[in-house]
Amino acid sequence: MLISSFENVTLPMHQKHGMDDNEIKILMAVVESLLHIKNIQQFMAWAQGELQSIFPHEIMLSFMKDFLNGKTYKNKFCSMYVSDDLFESVLCGNDGVMDRVMALWRRSLVPCLIDSSQAPTCGEENIVSVIHKYELSNIAGHGMHDVNGEILSFFSFLRIPGEVNARHAYLLEMLIPYVHKALIHALASGHANEKDAQCGNLISHREKEILQWVKVGKSNWEIAIILEISPCTVKNHLYNIIKKMSAQNRSHAVAKALRLNLI
Repeated sequence: MLISSFENVTLPMHQKHGMDDNEIKILMAVVESLLHIKNIQQFMAWAQGELQSIFPHEIMLSFMKDFLNGKTYKNKFCSMYVSDDLFESVLCGNDGVMDRVMALWRRSLVPCLIDSSQAPTCGEENIVSVIHKYELSNIAGHGMHDVNGEILSFFSFLRIPGEVNARHAYLLEMLIPYVHKALIHALASGHANEKDAQCGNLISHREKEILQWVKVGKSNWEIAIILEISPCTVKNHLYNIIKKMSAQNRSHAVAKALRLNLI
């Protein structure tokens, strides 16, 4: 348990931020539930379900950087209606609210709290004006970074009941590493399914025939005789199948084909 000194009294960190033992149990249950998330639909259900029990909000925005492919993924998880224009232009567009909050966060890498009911500090003026205009109330944001301070992911929460305070900052520091990991798993699952669907569409009828015979243990020579083609042609088809399906070998290609109901 983390210990912090507060007004000359040594207190457990969670008590300093106004959390009792029951709330800590709820927090741990929320974290544990993240471990079971396998896809983006489950992540969305978690954000609108379990997460609300410890960190209520109406809008959650996520930013995830894929350095390998040079892509950025931005998503919304909302319990209220957020138009595509508001999301894509105002909140997550270039130099939008998300970008400005992340820029503030990068200065210290600690949770960023902005409340429209309080006077804005330097750099918050534009964000607060947008909050007022669209009646978004407040923003609490925190993220994950690499050893060079480059942002790996960032999460913003808007329309949080009441005023945002140190308790929200503490909860974000506790939750975000697990939220980051869960969203990576959810997005990776979606990308894998999309890739599988694409490779399934690339497999020709003849290639499916060959996979069927490989499944029952036939050799290239036997398949050539059955299909009345040359063994070399069978070998070329298998080479293309393995490449299209990103398989390691012919057995792996058959296993993937069975999972995708191609054969």
